[in-house]
Amino acid sequence: MSYLSAFVNSAKIVGVAVSGFMTGYTIAFSSNVMPGLLKSDLPADKLAIVWNELFRPGMRTSIPCMVLGTLSFGFAAYQTGTKPFNPRLNLLTKYIGLSEGQQLALAAILIAAVAPFTVYYLGPINKRLQNEGALAKTAATALNEKFIKEQVTAWNHWHSFRGVFYATSFILGLLTL
Repeated sequence: MSYLSAFVNSAKIVGVAVSGFMTGYTIAFSSNVMPGLLKSDLPADKLAIVWNELFRPGMRTSIPCMVLGTLSFGFAAYQTGTKPFNPRLNLLTKYIGLSEGQQLALAAILIAAVAPFTVYYLGPINKRLQNEGALAKTAATALNEKFIKEQVTAWNHWHSFRGVFYATSFILGLLTL
């Protein structure tokens, strides 16, 4: 085994680990944390504050994972190229015709696609909820409960789609190991 193939295999493993982690993290958050938060009896101001407290660490985790996963799968795709591998072991190669490099490139693209997806769909919601959270910490006025719950529900809806991007890249990467 050459040094380069060891690096390629390591990059695949890192990409799979990162995309697997983010799949679990995103899906667990969308299916467990947010529904519980929405069902709670928290008033709107507390809900906005809690959402902000949950949002910040998630953002600090997601961005480095997105970059690491994209670079890992991208490096492996570039080094692998269109080299075919055993089609009996990989259904995507056998039935769809994707080479190992194409699968890894698609995995990298899917992780990278989370960023523009987030900016377009979640960016406006994030801004509104961050503003409401800041307002809740400083103002003595009551916030619009319906508006806050609608925004948190919309955020959770679009956030769960990011889990699909990560899960698909995880599966594509896993099939190349």
